[in-house]
Amino acid sequence: MGQTANNKLGVINGLRGFAIIFVIYHHVFGGFTYPGWYSFYFSQFNLEIYPFTYLSNGWIGVNLFFILSGLVLYIPYKNETRKMRSFQDITGFYRHRAMRLLPLYYISLLIMVFLNGRMAIDSLTPERLLYMATFTFGFTKDLWFPKYNPVLWSLAVEFWFCMLFPFFIILAKRFGIYRVLLFALGLSLAARFIGVYVPFFETQNSAYQGYLKDSLLGRLDDFVLGMFIGHIYISGKEGSVRLLRAFGIPLGLALLFIGCQLWDYKFLGQLPNYLVPFLNNIIQAGFLAIIISVMSFEKCTLKAFFTNYPIQILGMMCYSVYIWHRIAQFMILKTGYTAMNLTLYFLFLTVFSALTYRFIEFGHKSASELFSKAA
Repeated sequence: MGQTANNKLGVINGLRGFAIIFVIYHHVFGGFTYPGWYSFYFSQFNLEIYPFTYLSNGWIGVNLFFILSGLVLYIPYKNETRKMRSFQDITGFYRHRAMRLLPLYYISLLIMVFLNGRMAIDSLTPERLLYMATFTFGFTKDLWFPKYNPVLWSLAVEFWFCMLFPFFIILAKRFGIYRVLLFALGLSLAARFIGVYVPFFETQNSAYQGYLKDSLLGRLDDFVLGMFIGHIYISGKEGSVRLLRAFGIPLGLALLFIGCQLWDYKFLGQLPNYLVPFLNNIIQAGFLAIIISVMSFEKCTLKAFFTNYPIQILGMMCYSVYIWHRIAQFMILKTGYTAMNLTLYFLFLTVFSALTYRFIEFGHKSASELFSKAA
């Protein structure tokens, strides 16, 4: 290992592509398949095993997005192609992230305001709009999971992690990434325990998500784990990841299967609450194994699976796709899941996402740059 990030950009794009597929599947079809397609199961060791558990837990794509975000943000600083040593470096980072995230976000807010009355989802008052515009909605109990566009809860978590990121770079240099990771794991686990056990933090969507459990504090360890993966990869720690390079994919898939299975038990009311905060850690371990394994691939069939052109392009456009897919669902699929509606949904999502990716996310780049395969 110990290679540059550019050599692996295609793999990261591919992983993002799979992540957005998981999320779209969960939001569009998950209502028909969770938990675990539980009418299809077999018994083993006095447990019900749901072989299709992946189909009911496509939301784990968000976990993957968070981890990849920490990875991608950290690599240039670990490579020292970017610096975080001065106030100007910090403000430069904020400016870069603002240009990357905010234009599309604010345009989606304007469209959301326009559609709000027509979709009659929830009352969008000026006060609520201010919360949405300042990303402070993530700190309010009634708005952290906004009904106008529910996927924005994770964008708020992403935004506030970006605000903290320069300080985590400084902490990693001062104390080492291993200690920072242990700190984040402990802090997030404590936040998830409080979120699970304190009634104030219960939400109507608490079967999977919670106001504190899935806040910045509760999900901080996802991002820092991504930083840790970047550290391992760039540092060339071959000895520490040799087994993951060889067996990471089957091991990761097994861990994800266990994590999804346990979430199905949680959904069915069969899992004790004290185990719930640890489920994120099982999912994290699964993605850790898979990401390290995939990033170690040279030319082989498996690498092509993760770096083929369509999956890379989907991964490159994932921010636009993520922003629009729920709004498009409200607009087009609210009248039913007919073949015509589904065709219109995916056609609209593809075209509209490609346009906003080209002209809003990266209006300063040419189409050939944006739609060429990275690796």
